[in-house]
Amino acid sequence: MLKEEPVKTNSNKRLIFKYLPGYAAFVRDNCLVPYIKEQVSICRAVDLPMMRFLEGMSDEQLVTMGMDAHKLFLTHAENNTLKEHLEESLKKWVSDQLVIMKKEDLTAEDISYAGYVRKKSLLKFLPSYTNDLDEAIEIINEIEELNIHNDIAATNVYIKLLKDRIGEQAFFTEVLSNTTPGLNYIFDLKTQSVKYANRNAINFFGNSVEELEKMGGAVIGDKVHPDELQLTIESLQKCANAADGAVISWELRLKANDGSYPWMRNYTSVYKRDEQGAASEIVGIILDINKEKEISDKLVQSERQLLDAQAQAGLGSYEMDAETGKLMATPQLFEILGITPNDELDGRTLFDNVHPDDRERIIECRERAIRENCDFDIEYRYIVNRTEKALWSRGRIVKKNGRETWSGTVMDITARHDMVRQLQESEARLKQAQALSHIGNWSWDLVTGQIVWSDELYRIYAREPGSEITFDKVMLLNHPDDQAKIKENLQDCIDMGKSVETYYRAVLKDGTRKMLYAKTGAVSDKSGKAIKLVGTIQDVTKQKLVEKKLAESQEFIQKVTDVTPSIIAAYNIHTGQFSFINGAVEKQLGYPQSTVMEGGVPFFVSITHPDDLQAIIEKNAKALEDANTLPAGAEEPIAEFKYRMKTKSGDYKWFRTFGTIFERNEKGLVESVLNISIDITEQEEAEQAVYQKNLQLQHSNTSLEEYAYVASHDLKEPLRKIVTFSDRMLTSQSETLSGEGKIFLGKIIESSRRMQKMVNDLLYVSTIAGNKEYQLSDLNLILSEALQPLDHKIEELKAIVDSDELPMVPIVPAQFRQLFLNLVSNSLKFQRKGVLPEIKITHTFLSPKAVERLELAKAKKYLKIELRDNGIGFDNQYSGKIFAIFQRLHGRSEYEGTGIGLAVCKRIVENHGGAIFAEGKVNEGATFTIVVPVLI
Repeated sequence: MLKEEPVKTNSNKRLIFKYLPGYAAFVRDNCLVPYIKEQVSICRAVDLPMMRFLEGMSDEQLVTMGMDAHKLFLTHAENNTLKEHLEESLKKWVSDQLVIMKKEDLTAEDISYAGYVRKKSLLKFLPSYTNDLDEAIEIINEIEELNIHNDIAATNVYIKLLKDRIGEQAFFTEVLSNTTPGLNYIFDLKTQSVKYANRNAINFFGNSVEELEKMGGAVIGDKVHPDELQLTIESLQKCANAADGAVISWELRLKANDGSYPWMRNYTSVYKRDEQGAASEIVGIILDINKEKEISDKLVQSERQLLDAQAQAGLGSYEMDAETGKLMATPQLFEILGITPNDELDGRTLFDNVHPDDRERIIECRERAIRENCDFDIEYRYIVNRTEKALWSRGRIVKKNGRETWSGTVMDITARHDMVRQLQESEARLKQAQALSHIGNWSWDLVTGQIVWSDELYRIYAREPGSEITFDKVMLLNHPDDQAKIKENLQDCIDMGKSVETYYRAVLKDGTRKMLYAKTGAVSDKSGKAIKLVGTIQDVTKQKLVEKKLAESQEFIQKVTDVTPSIIAAYNIHTGQFSFINGAVEKQLGYPQSTVMEGGVPFFVSITHPDDLQAIIEKNAKALEDANTLPAGAEEPIAEFKYRMKTKSGDYKWFRTFGTIFERNEKGLVESVLNISIDITEQEEAEQAVYQKNLQLQHSNTSLEEYAYVASHDLKEPLRKIVTFSDRMLTSQSETLSGEGKIFLGKIIESSRRMQKMVNDLLYVSTIAGNKEYQLSDLNLILSEALQPLDHKIEELKAIVDSDELPMVPIVPAQFRQLFLNLVSNSLKFQRKGVLPEIKITHTFLSPKAVERLELAKAKKYLKIELRDNGIGFDNQYSGKIFAIFQRLHGRSEYEGTGIGLAVCKRIVENHGGAIFAEGKVNEGATFTIVVPVLI
């Protein structure tokens, strides 16, 4: 159930303004009467509901009546005491001290339009106050800030009054679903799903309530623009932590049924709480601010942010005598038209500067305004110093001092005329949304017996609009079992003049039954006798079904919480007492839920492993300190703990706990914390097993490398002696050796030296993996150093080795130098006869996604190096074998070498966490590709 709280304005801001006080004093001292008249005019134009209480009063009477109140408001604005003035006005409203009406008579439209009327009226006189564009914009911004504050404060009070007056269901029905033009909804914080949406929302999204509900948690990702997704998630978290009566609002883009993403402003408040007091559902209204946003964004790109979305600054106003054409205008109009101020300016001569193709339209528009006694409103093109401008003009002909006078405004909309048209379309949609508000109105004249229904009421009862309605016919439309109750309520209204509310059933022609909510009031004459009954009727059939589903959903959520394997607990950091803990504590640890609730946090301390306790205490204290110093509006932090807890059987289990702020006090300091603890015992044991296996593997690799090094080192000495003594024998015994003996001895020497080279190469291979001393190195310099030993070979073959500008990357320099040396040497070795060798080295950087299939070490980017030659190439069926140690594709008699060079390249690249592969075409050349992670 909703909890009653004191009325809140939801703002601690003092409403101290810099520019508005001076302007307010100017309006009060110079324009008070016109200012009040403007408000009266706008109130009549928008058909402000509260004006019905002032029917029969002339504009002059209304001005006189409002003089003191408006002067008081402007004086408070001048003195920067608007917050106190607002709070005093709200107190009068709450205490039913309104002069012209009861507090229950104020509607949401009155609140919505109040700020609009005040802003429009204030902006009208801004051109007369200042010509400074920057100052005008600051005043507009402060007026907008005042309106937002007033709107939120009034909305809070209105919601409070509605909650007190009609309870939870009436609050939702009247405030969120029926009395506003926005998208009304109920959102379940537990399941992250929509539980109710009014017809505006259904039409907007193109989904029924059932479809929205079935989407569950996916509805946010599907409907919210990706750029506002994180903000929405954060705002919903704020809603979960909000106090009753607090209004949380944010702006976001929502996906409409046509695929567009219009801007909306979302106002939410806690609607329901679970048994533990945690917010479980929120109720909200989403208002279309797309046009406001579009205008604001466009104006940022126009002339120094001339106007914001709802401002009227930058308008030029004028009055022109219809007979003489004499024009009186503000300086802004002269600037717009590009002319010098002239008291004797003839407005009719300015007509010559109107674009020829638009003149006829202007004449027709003004003639229609005269003929129909209405406003003229037109966009047209105007030539200023040979430059075409787009202007918007609006006004009407009025009587002034007995003469007909054209009075109006002109705005330069060269860069914004499209946005103005869109704004007009938005206003049309707003009116349409009001017509689709799902509330039917009726009145019954008790004197004449005439009953009048709105079109919506006809639709509710599935009747033909305009068909005759009588009391007896109305009764026949309602369920027989409810007719006595309806008549009794109507009689109470007539006899006692009180308002009544009731639910009853209607029966349509086709037998369909509907649940309706009706509110009825009486209008009395001067003697107090009821002469008319008026009321509203709403079809709440779906809402009643939603209530049932919500109750079922609440029960389901409770069951899910009880069966979840994670321990969920919320506790007060000052008392250490739990406000909630789920049944998983007994399943995971074996202790009864009641025992843990009684023991509080000290109980958990007592079962925490002693080796983990101190670290948890310190980390928790640091997390609370950081949370209490968190800047306003920042995202609530999530602390993570890993520790062991003793089960009732005496064993220890590993848990990972995620803690976040559950509640803060009025000063913003942490009051309670929410923890979710997950059993990670199996994971922890698996990690320990993997760690031990890695240690064993590391020891094994180290032993193998040591063995290879020792074996290679010990082979070098006997080989050296074989070569030395063979050389001596060949030298000293040359005369006694036969020719065949000399050949055999030469082969022994050659084979021994080749064996020495192979041993050296093996020794180098065995040491590659152990070297991880990365240095930020210039690959151009590394390549240059690698080519130095090959200078003679390159010059001899007249080879061309070309490279693009290689980058600076962290590598093991000696290994990359050997890598380049081996690859270039390999390309020079396998040259084609009669073809000058050409070697091209290029590089590029790759994204992680581009190298997914290679399964390389993780990095933000990867370096790809390609070495392409025009040598003899190879058949691609051998591309996977050429990097194997001692692997040769050609005989030793054809090409020298040990068969280890490319194997060394592979070990070097893999030591850098990368991969190397080759691709060849016989008699066309080969390409070696290296991909390594850039570990920076």
